[in-house]
Order: sequence, then C-alpha cells, then structure tokens
Amino acid sequence: MIHRSRKVWFGALFGFLILLAITFGWRGSALSSAQVPPTGDDWQHVADVPASINFRDVFMATYISGIALGEQNSSGVAYDLEWMSSGVWGRLLQLTLADFDFRAPLWAGVMVNDEVWVVGEQGLIAHEQNGTWSEVASPVPGAKLVTLQMLGSGDEGWAGGFVPGPTESQSEPVLLHYTNGQWQRDESITGEGTINSLHFAQGSGWAVGSVGIWRNYRGEWSKEQEPDPCPESHCFPTYTAVRAINVDEAWIAGSRIGLCGICVSSPYMLHRDNGRWQIALDGGVHGDPTREGAGRELYGLTFTDYNPYLPMLAWAVGTLQGADGPKPYILSHSDTQEPSEWQYVPYPAGTNTQLTSISIPDREHAVAVGTGGTILSFGYGPQPPPTLTPTPAFPAPVPTTVGAPTPTPAAPEGQIATQRVADPHMSGVAYFGVVGHTLRGGFRDYWEQHGGLMQFGYPLTEEFTEVSATDGLPYITQYFERARFEWHPENAPPYDVLLGLLGRTITAGRENEAPFQRAVAQTGSGTIYFDATGHNMPPPFSGYWQQQGGLPVYGYPISEAFTEISPTDGKPYLVQYFERNRLEYHPELPDLFKVSMGLLGVQILQERGWIPGMDLH
Repeated sequence: MIHRSRKVWFGALFGFLILLAITFGWRGSALSSAQVPPTGDDWQHVADVPASINFRDVFMATYISGIALGEQNSSGVAYDLEWMSSGVWGRLLQLTLADFDFRAPLWAGVMVNDEVWVVGEQGLIAHEQNGTWSEVASPVPGAKLVTLQMLGSGDEGWAGGFVPGPTESQSEPVLLHYTNGQWQRDESITGEGTINSLHFAQGSGWAVGSVGIWRNYRGEWSKEQEPDPCPESHCFPTYTAVRAINVDEAWIAGSRIGLCGICVSSPYMLHRDNGRWQIALDGGVHGDPTREGAGRELYGLTFTDYNPYLPMLAWAVGTLQGADGPKPYILSHSDTQEPSEWQYVPYPAGTNTQLTSISIPDREHAVAVGTGGTILSFGYGPQPPPTLTPTPAFPAPVPTTVGAPTPTPAAPEGQIATQRVADPHMSGVAYFGVVGHTLRGGFRDYWEQHGGLMQFGYPLTEEFTEVSATDGLPYITQYFERARFEWHPENAPPYDVLLGLLGRTITAGRENEAPFQRAVAQTGSGTIYFDATGHNMPPPFSGYWQQQGGLPVYGYPISEAFTEISPTDGKPYLVQYFERNRLEYHPELPDLFKVSMGLLGVQILQERGWIPGMDLH
C-alpha cells in the first residue's frame, strides 16, 4: 500500500522560512542564480528501479513523500517515493507496490489530505483511504483519463481525458467533476478532440488538448482564443501540459510541427497574462546544443506556488527524438535567471528515455519520471550507483530473503543467497518450492529461452553480487544446478546475460593433464576442431553444442572428450569440458537426455560449503 510520512512541523517550518524571505528580501533558490545555472550533474538517477515500468506521472506532496505511477505489462502500477534520511535516495528510496491490482495503465495521480487518487485507461478511477485501495465507479467506463487534480482538502476535483476515436481529432473529450462524494461527467467542453491536461489555481482553471484551450472562471467553462503558431507558414501545435499560476496567469507546454514530410517537432509554449495568450517559446531554447533535425517535445510542466514576493521557478521535461533513439529534454526557467527565458539543462549521462512528468515539492527539489523505469531527482545530492543497471529485459531485483533465517554478519553474500526464501507471490517471479528459490527478470527470460530446467536445472541461490575471477569486477550473479548466470550491463542484448566460466573455474590446476593439453585436429564425421583452444569436439557433443546455443552458452572446448568419474554421483561418464560448463554423455537415458550439462553449480557450491551434499535428480 502507499504510505506517506508527513509532519506538521514541516509545513510550519516552511511557512516560517517564507516569512523570513518576505521580511529580508531573500530570493535564493536552486535555479535562481544567474551565475550558476543547473547542469546535468544536478540531476541524478535514482537507482534500482524496474526498467519494465513506463512512468506517466509523479506527484511529490512534500520533498520526502510522493508517488510515481504508470504501467507495467499493460497493468497499472503505483509506487511510494519516500525520502528516508541521510541525504540519498537509492537504497533509502522505498518503492513499494501498492497492495491492489490496477486493471489498466495509470496516467495521473495526486495525494491530498492523506488520501491518494489515481486515474487511467478504461475509465479507471481508484482511491486510497486509510491504507486501503478501492475502485470508484466511472461515469465514462471507456474513457482514457490522463489528467487529474483534487482541490482544497480533496472534497472537489477534476479529471480529463477522452474516448479514443479513429484519430485524435475525432476522439470525444471527457471531463469529470468530483463533488458531493461522487464523480460526474461535465459536458461543458464540447466538440471533438482530447483533453490532455488540466490545472486550477486561485479560483481559475484551464484544460488543454486537441480541443483547444478552455478556461474555467467562476464555475463556467469557455473556449479561449489561441495565437497563430506559425503566422508566416503552416504548422499546428500540440498541447500536452498546462499550469495555472493565479486567477489570470497560466502556461501551456507542448510542441509544434510544420505541415511537411520532413518537418520535425520543436518545443512550444504559450503564456497567458493580462487576459491574452502569447507565444513564449517557439523552438529556440537558450543553451540548447541539439542539432537541427532532432525532434523535441515537451510533456511535463510544473511551477512553484504563486508568491508575489519570490521569483517564479519552473521546469519542463520531455523528449529529444534523435537518430539514436529518445533522450531526455529538460528546460528550466526563473524570473532571476539571465537571460530571462527558458534554458536548456543537460540531462544525466546514460539516460536513454523520454521524460513524461515532473513535480517540485519546494524550491530546492524536483523529481522527474519517464519511460524505461526512469526516476531522476534534483536537489537531493549525488546518488549511489545502481546495484543492478535497469534495462527493459532485466528489471532490478527486489528483496528475496523473506522468511530466511538471519545470517551471521561474517557470512559471505553468496552463502546468504543460498538460504531458502518464501514464495513472494509476485507477478513475473517464478518460485521453485523444491529448492526454495526465485527466478525473475532477465535471468528468467534467458533461462526459459535457452532450455530451462532441462538445460540449467533449478536455481540454487537468489541473485547476489559476486566478484568475477576472470576480470575482478562485481556482477549480479545467480547459481543454478548446471550453470552460473551473470548480468553484464556493459554488453548490449542479447549478451547482457552470460554464463559464468564454471568450466575454467572447476578445472583450474588441471592444465597439465592430458585431456586438457592442445590436440591435433581430427577429421571424423561430425567432429569440430577449435584452433582457438586446440581441441576437438566429437559427436554426440558437437550436435548438442550446436543445437543448444553454441559458443555464447558453452564457450570453447577446453579439453578433449574423455571418461571421468562424476563427483556428483560417483559414476563414470564420457565428458568434455567447456569454458562455461561440462557436457556429459549418459547412454542409460532416453535419447532426449543422453547429453546433458554437468552439475557444476552444485559442485562449486558444495566445495565452498555453501550447500550440503545433494543429488536433486
């Protein structure tokens, strides 16, 4: 469930600081210095967030408490964002899946008065109160609800979206109003199109999208006049975010694109003041190093609360669509910046995603979210490196030692990982009761795609970090009966999951034995010779090696085929060692099982004393 830790004294303290600012003319902020604009180093990755999540919205109620929400595998997800202590996120950031199955992707959420509201596709409206989630009846079950705001103490609210049509312009706008404890449809916004964003402040509100610009003033909605985005040519704008500043002032962010086959989108903003909308940004951004031909779009927009005695501070986020895929696009604005205009802010290195939303709980902090499990924090200081680099194929691990006995402080991490765990009952996580271990993410994908139980056996550990004897670097590791899986984030898929060099590990010191010395190439039918290691691979091993994955799975042969007593069951078998494993020939078994991988994972963990002697088959 979503849990929020709010403290009354925080609000009082913040109010006191504001009073000091008013009294002494303090106008400092994280972005207000003309001499020190924000840099990419100011934005930091929050580590270990599952990359399978596409975040759509973030809402920070205070700088220590908020929510991020979106979709994962076509279902909705909502996560706590809780800043615990000690000045870092990462391991102190609690990302706890809400104890509720959201039946559709989520697009917007808010926290108010110790309650949470979220909306999403298929008309989904859900509410958390007193720690319990429940779905609320929607007036328009087929609507895609993408924007939400609750007013006051939560007794009034607005949500917007659309019923999808053949095209965006042919969609049906949907506006919902929450009053007297229930959601009702408000049909004030007419015509066709979408409502992409709405926002209220000080008694006035705006809703924008392909329906145009609509204003709510004194309880009545009316359409407003839009400025011509391209007076000297032909183009059209897309409005994706709106923020009301006060009863008269508001900002809109989005993009515009020309009506031509090679035109690309550019950032676009409107500013309303003194009753008129004017173009505030039309593509040219101060300090933007991106080259021409790269599309740029804005999706998220946020401002500090209106205060006539303090400079306005704002952020906008979106995406840069380049030839090598999407990148974050971040802009900042402050009344005290020089020049007084929107400025480009570098994003953290290694971020390949689009940003979809941003929230600023106070003048010194900001949190942005995006696709691919991206959460970026500003003003929270340097972040620890991830224990697992997120990729779409390999979500970050979650704790798996629930129910395990408390390890001794001196126990190696790998030995701790061999302890049985309870079934976490989590979607996407396979649990094997016979050994008491889980399998998830990229390791599960690799296991299933390359032969599963027959090929690798059961998992014997949970995921843990182990230093490789090959290059001395730490990798996320998991041992199986017949293999060790290693996560190599430096490699592009499909080589980001590799099998550890168990064959070389288990045969260290046997290099002078005859089977391990270089041999002369043989010419028998079906025999393959590997000059790189100087060994022959005869049938039936050659056929199995080729059919079951070849070099990436097994590596090169490091011995000839020879008869050896198995350390697992004490019987003699024809075997051949490879860099990553040992193949064994079992003539007593059916044809499908005559060639199998040796139980090197079992053997190594037994030699370390991490598991007792066992024979699982």
